[in-house]
Amino acid sequence: SPSPTRAEASDVTNAVMVLLLLFTALFSLLLFSGEKQRGVPLAFALFSVSTALWIGGMGSILLKLWNTSLVFYLSTYLSASFFVFFELLFVVHYLGSQKSWLCSLICSGWLIFPALLCIELFATGTIYLYQKYLYSSFILLSVLIHLALTGRILYFCLKKMEYACRLLIAFLWYTGVILLFPLVYMKNTFLDFELPVAESLFLMVLTLAIIIATRYSRVFTNLACANGALTHSLREKDEFLITTTHELRTPLAGIIGLTDHVSEIMTNPKGGPDLQTIRQLAWGINDHVSIIMALFKLQQ
Repeated sequence: SPSPTRAEASDVTNAVMVLLLLFTALFSLLLFSGEKQRGVPLAFALFSVSTALWIGGMGSILLKLWNTSLVFYLSTYLSASFFVFFELLFVVHYLGSQKSWLCSLICSGWLIFPALLCIELFATGTIYLYQKYLYSSFILLSVLIHLALTGRILYFCLKKMEYACRLLIAFLWYTGVILLFPLVYMKNTFLDFELPVAESLFLMVLTLAIIIATRYSRVFTNLACANGALTHSLREKDEFLITTTHELRTPLAGIIGLTDHVSEIMTNPKGGPDLQTIRQLAWGINDHVSIIMALFKLQQ
């Protein structure tokens, strides 16, 4: 058994990981709460929370606060089933596969595990049947799902999808631990230590947080640059309108004035209608210029 000092250090490590995961989830929810496309940050936040609950349950942190079997079952078995579900949901939204019928079927079918667990737990107070008949299947399927997601990300990485390689690095933290499972549980194995499952999950979530922050930071930077270019374009358009209307009004005023002057001094009455037509056209163009100026002032 571990020494008291080592056990205390392990408790501190688990507590720090839980707090950082919860902070990451809260930061993700607050930062992207106003976005229209909230699938990725929301799935990531729930994945981070469920992972934090699992680490807190397996590390006995929550049991030291609420020493009940209900808290233990909820923080270990139930949170484990949910962090697999939210891991799947996160990858589906990140890769844009949420419209795939296969992904929808897997996500919906996976909810059978937490549903059956909750039914037995709240009906009997234990999860004896779940542990006996379903838990082994749950572990096997969760490993297969994670490996399938890693392969899917590798496929998008080979297609040179943006941020796919970084996403693969995040998933390899946990994939490496999964691949060591057979060696650890094999007889006469040379590995004589516990697998760092909690640490690998923590590093995975932390890497995902960095990827999401980098991705959305780049998006916001691009939006800021686009807004700056749009503002500059609108300013140039306004300057063009001001210059154009000024250049139109100046000769129009001269045309109208000269037409009135010629009408007064002209002795031949046959030219009156032509001058009147010129005058009406000039006033019509002047009215259009006034409308353009009025619209410009309303925009301002």
